[in-house]
Amino acid sequence: MKKFLFGILLGLLLSFSQFQTLVFASESTISEEQQLQDERTITGSVYRYQYIMPRNELVLCESYQVYLLPASPEQKAELLLNSTQADFSIKVPEEKLKQAAAIEFVSHYGSTSIAISEIKDAPLKVVLEPEMFVKKPAIYLYPEKKQKIVVTHEFKGKLITTYPVYKDNWTVIAEKDGTLLNQADNRKYKYLFWDGVYAFPEEHYKFHTGFNVAKGDYISFLEQKLAYIGLNENEINDFIVYWLPEMNKFENCFVHFRINDDIDGSSVLKTKPVADTVIRVFMEFSGTNDFAAGSMLPEQILPQFTRRGFTLVEWGGSEINTPFQIKVDPEQNMPGQQVESSLSKSLTTGFLGWKWGAKPAEIAGTGATSAMPGLTFYTADLDLSPILGEVKATSEPRLVFDQKAGFVQAHVDFASADYDKVDKQLHELLGQPVAIVYELYKVDAGLLERAEWHISSVAKVVLENRFAGAMLEISKMGFF
Repeated sequence: MKKFLFGILLGLLLSFSQFQTLVFASESTISEEQQLQDERTITGSVYRYQYIMPRNELVLCESYQVYLLPASPEQKAELLLNSTQADFSIKVPEEKLKQAAAIEFVSHYGSTSIAISEIKDAPLKVVLEPEMFVKKPAIYLYPEKKQKIVVTHEFKGKLITTYPVYKDNWTVIAEKDGTLLNQADNRKYKYLFWDGVYAFPEEHYKFHTGFNVAKGDYISFLEQKLAYIGLNENEINDFIVYWLPEMNKFENCFVHFRINDDIDGSSVLKTKPVADTVIRVFMEFSGTNDFAAGSMLPEQILPQFTRRGFTLVEWGGSEINTPFQIKVDPEQNMPGQQVESSLSKSLTTGFLGWKWGAKPAEIAGTGATSAMPGLTFYTADLDLSPILGEVKATSEPRLVFDQKAGFVQAHVDFASADYDKVDKQLHELLGQPVAIVYELYKVDAGLLERAEWHISSVAKVVLENRFAGAMLEISKMGFF
């Protein structure tokens, strides 16, 4: 009887133990499921720009950090990932995401931030925007009498170097001749120095005006322009000594000055007392072996300053080496100035004897192909010398016919190395183009240069240089 009761008791204990195990297992499963529900997985790939002659290309980035940026500036960013591969998968608690403003991807190639509200379930394509190195800003102070001056600097980017060391401000005793006694280290300085990096938006690189300067003219150009703006000989000397070696690396330079715009709003200088005259000059330049499309920009009109009272002068600059270099804003271009020539007259009626709207009754060359609905393509053996000059086409021209409108376009391919020759030929025959886009990588990764002419509102001529080769398209206006 005792054995029987002991067996029953043992069975009950085993059943209870199994029940507890099931309960705990169930609770553990629920807890894990709840944890998964409380986390969000963010996936994607990171890309950077790499200069592959003759243009920038997007390539995978395999070295970067990912930070969770707090909504409050008083809180510190949290490192989520230190990655050595382009693809990423990050699990972040939903509660943290609710309290954050964005996630930031940072590398020495550049950085970018994505707002939490913009992060969806689909994998992210993260492109690190390159940062501009703001070089050698030098700040000169000229009070009317010896006095204490406090300079504060608000920079949107990241400060790299300051001299003397910047801590909340620079506090100096300034002489009338510009000599500065820094109170923090009791040393004398000629000027206050800083540099840093900042990722300017694409709009920053849309230049409407500028200067195209040949290597032999760099010194005289800088001397004349800087003196006109209002810099003195000492400041001009400091400027040229620093920037001339950088510019001399190139046969030509495109130059644009930013003057008193706080370097496009990225750098704000304040002084106590407030300066009566402020002259801040920031030069952006891009070296090139020829002027190409950049030469089409109108010359920049510079302001001129007269120094009165306490004067602050600052100069600095940067070499433009981002994927948005010398981007011309097409909306700002002047209308083309056409030249009356035999070619411009003939293009108003057609292309090398083919009339706009003609039907393809007989075509010399290979048979037709149809690559797009409603269009038929033919190749033809034609003499292109009236348009290309001595340049040889790499294939026979393609003639495009619309089922209803007839002949609407001719397409000619030639070597990329011959682009400048054809561009020069068309400038002589057709005059100034309507619009030019130079290195417009963000819109079309394959496009290097482009020029466009409109012929009496009847025909359109488009010249393009691409990484794979150059091409010329002549179309009846309104098509393509």
